[in-house]
Amino acid sequence: MVALRIVYDGRSAEAQLQRSLSRGTDRVLRSFRGTATIAAQQIKDAIIKDIQSAGRFGPRWTEGLLVNVSETSGGKVANTDFVIEVSHQIPFFMVHERGALITGRPLLWIPASTNPMKNVYARNYPGRLYKVNRSGGTPLLFSTTDKQLKYVGVQSVTIRKRFNLQADIQGVTVKLQEIYRSQFRANT
Repeated sequence: MVALRIVYDGRSAEAQLQRSLSRGTDRVLRSFRGTATIAAQQIKDAIIKDIQSAGRFGPRWTEGLLVNVSETSGGKVANTDFVIEVSHQIPFFMVHERGALITGRPLLWIPASTNPMKNVYARNYPGRLYKVNRSGGTPLLFSTTDKQLKYVGVQSVTIRKRFNLQADIQGVTVKLQEIYRSQFRANT
């Protein structure tokens, strides 16, 4: 075991050293907390901008985005982890990050452009529907009340990649060192 004892002018400097180390540790932790908070906000801003530029995604797509910072501490700076977690309230959000092929069993019923009920599955449609099978064409579902086309049957739908969240996050991570330095200077 190695011990360090500093004596200056007959007084122990150990207490002063402990206070200095404690202040330094607090400064580092405050700087890391600030860095994580700023990075989380920059990630959120970048993702929101990405969603808005991707096309027809309404406010629930930006408002449902969750970017949280958590801190786990082992009591020392070296044992402290800061985690920035990105998630979304819409469960199928990541489909637009990766793209996907969605297949029906046997068909997917897609609301027709004339159908005012865009977020209602065909099985939950209020009212009765009847099916028209066209030779060589896609099957159609019409309403029995107004005789209007409500749904079109397709075997599969390809959702293309619309978001680039990984690039948004990487764009912020390359600036972490710069953010930390500014936080460290600010926490004097």
